[in-house]
Amino acid sequence: MINQEFNGLPIFNIVSDLPGKGSSGGIVNIEVLAVHHEAGYGNAFAIANYHVNSLKWSHIGYTFVIEEDGTINQTLDLNTSGFHAGYSKEYGDDVSKAPNGDMSYWNTHGWSVCLVGNFEFKPPTTKQVESLLKLCVAVKKANANIKILGHKELPGKNTECPGRLLDMNYVRMEVEKILDDNAPGKPNPGDDVYWQQFTSWREGAISTKGVADDLGRKFVQVADYLDVAVPRLVEARKIIKGVIGR
Repeated sequence: MINQEFNGLPIFNIVSDLPGKGSSGGIVNIEVLAVHHEAGYGNAFAIANYHVNSLKWSHIGYTFVIEEDGTINQTLDLNTSGFHAGYSKEYGDDVSKAPNGDMSYWNTHGWSVCLVGNFEFKPPTTKQVESLLKLCVAVKKANANIKILGHKELPGKNTECPGRLLDMNYVRMEVEKILDDNAPGKPNPGDDVYWQQFTSWREGAISTKGVADDLGRKFVQVADYLDVAVPRLVEARKIIKGVIGR
């Protein structure tokens, strides 16, 4: 397990710890991040074990797996094609909607993330949703044109994945909101509300200087009064309150 970053997002790379290795490669161009649910209650290792030892795949099918506690695992090299969204008549897919007639199109043109759990019956944890949003933001920062789609939103797929209790419209809306809030020239969430009233940092800085200059003039005025008024404390308090408008 290696603690690393994906576009500034802390993740755990467990590729070398999982059963099945397979050959690296297969990714042509990333057009989509496909979101899945496990439809079970295991973890990344259980999913990999099932894919390799039961389904006889060469490796786990997903690029990322998000655990219930929000841990983000990278489970495939980013240039390795997964097995998460191939077309199959056996499973009721409309194979005529496979792009370019390629049954493995979304496997070679997309990354995938699987959230542990079955979201037909139980919603994802708050930490899982938070981590999913962070991962989606990191992916969009890598390429703004990458689409965030649930498995069932891919054309012709016959599935309910990632489940009725994971709202993909909400996910996309929140991701766009985060990206917009962090756009260059805009204050980051948590910044002083004073700055948020300005359209640019330059405008804010200019205004801040004006406020500081005004306060400076008032302090000078207070000091001038104090030279005369200090012996008379009651009068001094009145003068100071008058100057600062209190």
